[in-house]
Amino acid sequence: MIPDRVLTRLPACRVAGKLEKGWSSDSKHILEGRDNHRFLFRVSSSVAAIRRAEMASAMLAASFRGICVPEPLETGSLSDGTTFVLQTWLEGVPLDEVLGGMDESSQRSLGEEAGTILKNIHGGGCIQPERDWYSRMLQKLEKHIKAYSESGLSLPWAEAALSYVNDNLGLLKGRPSLPQHGDYHPGNMLLGRDGRLGILDFDRCDIGDPYEEFYKAAVFARPLSAQFINGQIRSYFNGAPEEAFWRLLKLYLADVVVFSPVWAMPFGQEQVSTMIEYSRSVVEDFDGFRLEVPAWYEP
Repeated sequence: MIPDRVLTRLPACRVAGKLEKGWSSDSKHILEGRDNHRFLFRVSSSVAAIRRAEMASAMLAASFRGICVPEPLETGSLSDGTTFVLQTWLEGVPLDEVLGGMDESSQRSLGEEAGTILKNIHGGGCIQPERDWYSRMLQKLEKHIKAYSESGLSLPWAEAALSYVNDNLGLLKGRPSLPQHGDYHPGNMLLGRDGRLGILDFDRCDIGDPYEEFYKAAVFARPLSAQFINGQIRSYFNGAPEEAFWRLLKLYLADVVVFSPVWAMPFGQEQVSTMIEYSRSVVEDFDGFRLEVPAWYEP
């Protein structure tokens, strides 16, 4: 399973276990080398080699900016057509497993650290895409709406959400395209022994609107800790965000609460139900998209 070129690079290496957590279909093997140093070897049948290299580049860019991330050591293709990445192992506790049990001050502090890190990720350089954000996002929204209409699902908030999307498409015009992590929330963060946050899973890294990054926190961090997401936002903006931020966040979330249950369908009914409940929570936070600012926000 582990190619010879990887084993040669890591003498005396052995397979110490498998990592099962996460939505990814990748096969993830924990490798242990000399002095108990650990590595992660990920194999995928659905990720092209060029995309695997893009993910590695995003991790390296974050590492160069002083962010605690796994460092890719090698990427490539295997004889069976699958692709792989060999990366360093980050020690720590999954933040989503411990955040809810912390005191509010600690939750807020970690959110502030997350906001500072996200600002740092967005500050990196990138090659601008050929198409602007408006045209790329418009295509994505059209695809999502079509998928929902063909899914057979009937969500009680879909009409209000899609109405908000259609009425506010103009907000997408002129938005900057910056490096994105793509899946930025506590489920992709580790709390190290030194109290420092480590950032995982650059699988959805992209170039796009920095404000889009916050919808994952509104979906996945909010149920764990309102203090965390408030800290993340206020740290990122060094205070209160501009009005345009809330309007854009609301737009991205209006898309998410309709499409995410559709996206979950290949994973089974249990996951569809989970995403419906996450979506329901978001809709309630914005009172059916009638509120300009979510109920959890603390000015």
